[in-house]
Amino acid sequence: MCASGYHRLRPQPHIECFTAPTIQGDVLGFLVLKDNHIVFEKYLHGATPEDRFLSMSVSKSVVSVLLGVARDEGKIHSVDDPVIQYLPSLKQSAYKDTTIKNVLQMASGIQFNEDYLDPKADVHRLLFDIIRGGEPFTAIAESVKSERQPGTAFHYQSINTQVLAEILEKATGTPLNKYAEEKLWKKIGTQSDAFFYESKNQPEICAFACFNATLRDYARFGLMAMNFGKLGGARVVSDAWIEESTTAAAFNPGYGYQWWLAANSPDHVFLAIGSYGQTIYVNPAKHVVIAQFRAAPKPSGPNPGAPPAPFDAIARKLSN
Repeated sequence: MCASGYHRLRPQPHIECFTAPTIQGDVLGFLVLKDNHIVFEKYLHGATPEDRFLSMSVSKSVVSVLLGVARDEGKIHSVDDPVIQYLPSLKQSAYKDTTIKNVLQMASGIQFNEDYLDPKADVHRLLFDIIRGGEPFTAIAESVKSERQPGTAFHYQSINTQVLAEILEKATGTPLNKYAEEKLWKKIGTQSDAFFYESKNQPEICAFACFNATLRDYARFGLMAMNFGKLGGARVVSDAWIEESTTAAAFNPGYGYQWWLAANSPDHVFLAIGSYGQTIYVNPAKHVVIAQFRAAPKPSGPNPGAPPAPFDAIARKLSN
C-alpha cells in the first residue's frame, strides 16, 4: 500500500519526565499525540521511525474501518445482512445463521478455540496456514461447528475477522490491500507504505493479524478514529460508523466492532489491541492518541481487558 502526502504533526515540548517511566522493557516504539501534535516519541532496542511494526490483532480494527467504508459506499447494504449473502460457500457451516454484525461483535456463535498457549487450539490452524499455506482461510470457516446462537455472547475468534475481510473483498470486488490503500492509506497523510502479509501457498490475504506499518502511521490511524473518521480534511469513513463501531453490545461492555472498549470510561476510550502488547489507545474526550508496539514474551490472551493504567494517566496529565 502506497503512502500519500504527509499531514505534518507539530512536536510540542517533550513529556519524558512522566511518560518514559511507564514504558515497559519490551517496548519497541511509543508515541503520544495530544491535539494532533506529537508530544512524545521514543524507539528502543534498535527500532527506528522507518521500521514497520507487525500489528497482530490491531489489524482487526483496520478491517472494521474498511468495512465501514464499504457500507458508506453502499457496497455492503447493512451490518444486519447475513454472512452467506456475500459468502455462499458458508451455507453449510456454522456461519449460516450469522449476520455481519454478529461477526463484527465477536458473537458469531461458532466453535473456535483462540487460546494461543494451547498447541491444539484452532487459532494455530490459521497461523500455520499463513506460514506453510495449504488450505485457504475460508476452508477453515467452512469447517467450523456451532457453539451457541449467534448474537448472544462474546467469544473472541480471529477467524471472524478473516470472514469479514472475505466479505469485504466479495462486496467491493477489490483485494483487501488495494482497498485499504485507496480508501484509507492515501487519505490519512501517511508517512510510509504499509503492507499485509501474504504467502505464496495461501491464496487469501491474512487480515486478522498481519498488517505492518510505522509507528507514526499507526498513530495517524488512531487520530483518524479519534476524529470520527476524518483526518487532515479527508473523510475516510462516516462519523456514524465510528460511533456505532465503538459502542458496546448489550452482552459485552468491553467490545464493539473489532475495537476494544474501556468499559464505563467517562472519556469513551477505545483501543486496537494486539496479543503481544501492540496498542493504539484513543481518548476522544482528552484528544489523546497513544501508539505502543511491544514484543512481549508471551501473548496476552484473547481477552486483554482494560487499557494499561499508564495510558489513562498520561491522558489525564496532558489534560491538566
